[in-house]
Amino acid sequence: MRIYERKNILERNINYSNAYGRNLLQEAIVSCENAIAIDLVNKGIDTNHQDKKEMTPLDFAKQIKDMEMINILANKNLISKYQSKK
Repeated sequence: MRIYERKNILERNINYSNAYGRNLLQEAIVSCENAIAIDLVNKGIDTNHQDKKEMTPLDFAKQIKDMEMINILANKNLISKYQSKK
């Protein structure tokens, strides 16, 4: 899947998965579309979603060494874990 327009992507079902099991966040990360990825995170996309190879969005960010997304996803996951313990 190729990401074309930021507005269009945010109007889609954010829980969509492609043939590889990747969600829109994973596709945004591998496409280096950080603005879209951040919007998806803010909209509530599953940041722990695993594709068919069991890779998460954080795994993809680490693979391409995208420090901005690594920090965003790591912090989001920490916040989620903290909130679930309350």
